Amino acid sequence: AKPVQETSFDSNFESICVSFTDRAEVDEAPVEQAQPSPQNPEAIDDLVVHNQGSNGPQMQSTSNDGFAFSIEQLTCPVVLDFFCGSARLTASLKAVGIRDSFGVDHKLDKAVSAAKRLDLTLESDQQILIQWLNSPLVVGVFLAPPCGTCSLARNIRLRDSHGRTLQGPKPLRSDKWPEGLPGLGHSDRIRVSAANKLYNFLAVVVDLAHKQGLIVVVENPRSSLFWLTAFWKKIQAPMKYSAHQACAYGGSRPKWTVLSWNHPAFASICRCCPGISEHHQHKPWGLVHSASGTHFSTSEETAYPL
Repeated sequence: AKPVQETSFDSNFESICVSFTDRAEVDEAPVEQAQPSPQNPEAIDDLVVHNQGSNGPQMQSTSNDGFAFSIEQLTCPVVLDFFCGSARLTASLKAVGIRDSFGVDHKLDKAVSAAKRLDLTLESDQQILIQWLNSPLVVGVFLAPPCGTCSLARNIRLRDSHGRTLQGPKPLRSDKWPEGLPGLGHSDRIRVSAANKLYNFLAVVVDLAHKQGLIVVVENPRSSLFWLTAFWKKIQAPMKYSAHQACAYGGSRPKWTVLSWNHPAFASICRCCPGISEHHQHKPWGLVHSASGTHFSTSEETAYPL
């Protein structure tokens, strides 16, 4: 068996956490082989990561890791899992003893653990969440904002097994226009605007949580244009970054994910794909055909591996 590989880049270097030189030759790839944002383990050092600065509020500190939680927090800790989706993270937190944690999302049909329904594009629901964040029992927040409008997979030209071009989702953002391309149609503008409201609120939550001395983690695909948006860039908390591949943690595909965090423990989440072998195989990217219909393989990679 090969030893576990880990990323080794410096989480402090400046720029944005997306490598636009690390893309697929999308015009050539058939659907069965297409990867949504081709991630090459050898190119990990090209992952551009930034530290938003050290002039943000400093964490409470009486311990070596920079955090000092109250007796109440340590006795009954709560982690809020924003944009929880399947709520697998919440389920895992409960499994390790953080039993009062819960997820938050606007749809809960896929949630496998405790979650509350809020539409965080609405100011009224945002205020409810801020009240929860101010609870004396909360120790941390995890935020995985929706990345559908930010996906570089939208730039891939899809082809079937015979090389024929297929109609795929069109790009809604670019590195030049990360807040949304000019000239979008009405429905696309609404979708991008809704995502931007979530990103703007996320920035508020990250800075507020960090100021309150809470653990903060934000997750998105490595190539997501979310990392380029003005909403993320305006964050004052001194966040750092690490990247990993899902298949190294039990996933079916070598999807690259970036975690942005303010607690050094998360630097250890950095395993890379060990390579294809008898004991390590990947499912293909592209379209997936099943009895229930056809869908993109990326939709199978939104939840964390079990």
